[in-house]
Amino acid sequence: MEKKYIILGTAFSGFLSFFVWDQYYVDLFCDLKAYPKQFHIELPPRHFKLLEYKRKTDVSLNKKLLKFYWASEVDGQELKYIVEELTRLQDSGIRVVIRNHPVYGEYFNKNVKHYFRGFHFENPLKKDIYESLGETDYVFGTYTTVLYEALLMGKVIVVNDFRNYIDHLDKIGFYVIKKGSYIPLSALLERIKDA
Repeated sequence: MEKKYIILGTAFSGFLSFFVWDQYYVDLFCDLKAYPKQFHIELPPRHFKLLEYKRKTDVSLNKKLLKFYWASEVDGQELKYIVEELTRLQDSGIRVVIRNHPVYGEYFNKNVKHYFRGFHFENPLKKDIYESLGETDYVFGTYTTVLYEALLMGKVIVVNDFRNYIDHLDKIGFYVIKKGSYIPLSALLERIKDA
């Protein structure tokens, strides 16, 4: 059976109700020719839980802790770059913890984890995302929803800038980049020293 792909920009789409997190997503889908009157802006229940956790818990930024929320980084050169930058941070006194995406744990353990020898790991099956985000200062990732969730919790967002990847994220309209509230990984150590 031949696969068929639907590309929003070349196919009309419409639903009775289409819930999105922010006006940004309404604009994004409308640029792709989606029917504009179907959208409702509303935070999902998970994000309400994040905001409630933030309200009830001390999530202040004074722990000198960075967590790398690994989700899709598989290129060997990219992983080596990330390890070099995280090692520099760790050597400067920042604690670094690696947390893999819970869905890709088996792949991470088999193919990626060995790059991060010498770092601490957090098991996503034993610590929920609310507690994980609540206890860190810096949230590092590439293209992951966790960066948006960290934004909701008032965390410092650190984005992977390997091979100018931030330019690519900007071109595809990644929300965190469009909001402009992030620090490139390669610039974080200098920002910390200057603070």
